[in-house]
Amino acid sequence: SYKDSSAFLLSPCFDLTELDNGLVRFYANTNTPTITDSIRVDIFDPTPLPGFPNGQFRKNIIPSIKGNRGDVWLPYEFSTFPFRNYVTQIRFVGTPSENSGLSDMAIDSFKIIPAPRIDVRANEIQVDPFVPSQGNAPRQEMVVNYQNLGVAVASNFTIGYEIRDKNGQVVFSVLNYQPNETLNPGENKAISFGTDPAR
Repeated sequence: SYKDSSAFLLSPCFDLTELDNGLVRFYANTNTPTITDSIRVDIFDPTPLPGFPNGQFRKNIIPSIKGNRGDVWLPYEFSTFPFRNYVTQIRFVGTPSENSGLSDMAIDSFKIIPAPRIDVRANEIQVDPFVPSQGNAPRQEMVVNYQNLGVAVASNFTIGYEIRDKNGQVVFSVLNYQPNETLNPGENKAISFGTDPAR
């Protein structure tokens, strides 16, 4: 119940020397009073540096997990590729807001699994409410933020999407679309499918 105090959860040591690319996956529940409550994820880098001959923790491997998201479990993940030659540890740091020393934050279902070298995924969809284009109706643009969670450059990849009505019937789709884009490892990029009318 100390304001601004942090709780530290330190993992056992993980030997990543024989894992070419791994994916750390866990769930977090941040049912807290304010968005300034947070969970930070750090990973130990044993590379010697001036003042840190035994290495140090790299902070914020993923963006800080903010609070006030309700009583739901949300998934989070990141690649272990930058640490593939290390024996390392992962540290979770929970910090309540300055207004309260009490905070309802938790993590669960932590695992490290093998991951592909190229792993392109949809991260966020940006689209207005769907209106089928008929006649001279205005066309709508579908923009999807994709991220490469793999460790190799992704190019010549194929993406697509479907829009379904409340009964699950497909009312519009774009399949086998090849954007003229490349995604570097760890990169996020907004990719437009254009403004083709429904057909």
